[in-house]
Amino acid sequence: MYKKILIIKLGAAGDVLRTTAVLPGLKEHNPGARIDWVTKPDSVDLVRTNPLVDKVYCIGDSIPDHYDLVINLDEDEEACKLASQLKGEKRGFLWESGVVIPTETAREWFNMSALGKRPENDILKRQNLKTYQQIMLEIIGLKTDHFHTNLHLPESSTGFAASFARRHGIGKHDFVVGLNSGAGSRWAQKSLGIEKSA
Repeated sequence: MYKKILIIKLGAAGDVLRTTAVLPGLKEHNPGARIDWVTKPDSVDLVRTNPLVDKVYCIGDSIPDHYDLVINLDEDEEACKLASQLKGEKRGFLWESGVVIPTETAREWFNMSALGKRPENDILKRQNLKTYQQIMLEIIGLKTDHFHTNLHLPESSTGFAASFARRHGIGKHDFVVGLNSGAGSRWAQKSLGIEKSA
């Protein structure tokens, strides 16, 4: 059982959000543990309001240099270098001799990622039947059925939504579909133009 746990997840906001699925399992297997999270500024609000996270740091902030467990679920250089510099047991991805290396529990994900050996990585990716959340839990070393994305909206957001619904006559039991047609610069091709989403 770990008392101090750090999660490093810097990627796109959607990746940060879906990674929150590991939090219930971490708390379940480590009751009373302190869980801190390092992310990029644009994802801080996705994690900050989560009651399972004790403190959120932006990458580049001064953070404690020792945790019982350091979990890095990103394969980018910045995240891997940070994970490698910290003291504690490590799971996920590290930086060694100028390259990203997976810990043993992260090897399966690494082998099917863009950093894996081609063309085997693409074959493994197509054959994979596990969800992202299942793979992240395996990297951490957890076996649990309690995993779901955790989005905890601040009152300002829920208040805005309630006001918007009243102004537009949307009732509590109305069927509403939200569509985010945008995408970040990294995944610009995933963006839907007006002609494809109207």
